[in-house]
Amino acid sequence: MVSLVFVQQWGASESESSRRFHHSASNRPEDLEHITQKILTHALNYGSSIFEGQRLYLDQEKFKDGFIELALVNGTQNARRFRKSAMTLGLIDNPNIHRFDLPPEVASRLAPYNSTGDIVLPPTFTEEYFLATEKEYIQEAIALGLMDPTCEMNYLRPLMFRAGPSLGVFSRQNKIQEHITHLVWKGYLPDDGMNLVVFPKPIADRLRSEAKTAASYFRGTEAKDWAKKFPSTAGDVGFDDALFYYEHDGEKCLAEGTGMNTFIFLDRYTLVTPPVDTAPVLPGITRDITIKAARNLGLDVIERHITLDEAQSAQAVYCTGTATGIEPVGMMYNPLSGERGRASLFYINYEAGKKLQQEVKSILRGGTLLSEANKRFQDEARSVIVYTAQR
Repeated sequence: MVSLVFVQQWGASESESSRRFHHSASNRPEDLEHITQKILTHALNYGSSIFEGQRLYLDQEKFKDGFIELALVNGTQNARRFRKSAMTLGLIDNPNIHRFDLPPEVASRLAPYNSTGDIVLPPTFTEEYFLATEKEYIQEAIALGLMDPTCEMNYLRPLMFRAGPSLGVFSRQNKIQEHITHLVWKGYLPDDGMNLVVFPKPIADRLRSEAKTAASYFRGTEAKDWAKKFPSTAGDVGFDDALFYYEHDGEKCLAEGTGMNTFIFLDRYTLVTPPVDTAPVLPGITRDITIKAARNLGLDVIERHITLDEAQSAQAVYCTGTATGIEPVGMMYNPLSGERGRASLFYINYEAGKKLQQEVKSILRGGTLLSEANKRFQDEARSVIVYTAQR
């Protein structure tokens, strides 16, 4: 249920710019229905929006002692990625953009670009400004009684997009809006072993690894809907999610889920994950923490291409993400293998995997660590404190 929305707009003039909260003290979503978008909103027509997903977690150890310390987990990393996505989508001008040396016969046919009417984010929209706005939103929501700081399912959704007024693929003269909303959202996947199916279309779009955009998640929506309503000859059945694959050197290789990164245990000492630099996967923030935590637990972590056959022969498979956390895969079905496909079952209580789950959870939630070397990553993940109070 959304009961508080922060909206900021940047327009061509000061009169077209605004910054305010919309809230429903009654907690009724219908009271927020006036926050609507016009049919000519650029993002609705062409997908020009970016977003992040963020969790708010208490420090578990301090909570036991009667103190509430709420952190916007991985806030700094999210803010950095949000700005990078904004630059990729042209919401921020890239000062380091590559400039081409045009030959005279080309340059003579072109007029200088007229930037009058262009709308981009101002220099004041820094990572620090983004985080300060989120902190303001969280404190407002708590003060209004619309967010329970002790809830373990608080989820923040910052969204930025091109609004109106123009229709057409060119976007630079459309207004920019940022929205921040809060949901109480449990992890959307089961924690007792996910049932996943390989989506039969290869993914090759590198945009997924460059920016967190709505446009790059279209394929995820297609795959997720297909998996949840899987068309078997005996009738439609439901998998929990889909897995993407990509082609590499003539092999079908494991990429990621529709909204999560993937890891496989070859044995209890070796953890492998697809490489973000050469595979079409999102450089997930939870993925990065998992890699660091695993290495400090003594695991050999390798980033390389993983064939689907190798993934299906693994001891255990795990998926990571902000909403997902780190959860085990119980079954993986590849309909592209053989006449009726190939199914693999995995250990969901794999000892090395359980330890890694515990460590990542402790890093994010301020719990007791198995490796003191991970204290640094715990401090980094929980560095953005947004609310404190005595119980």
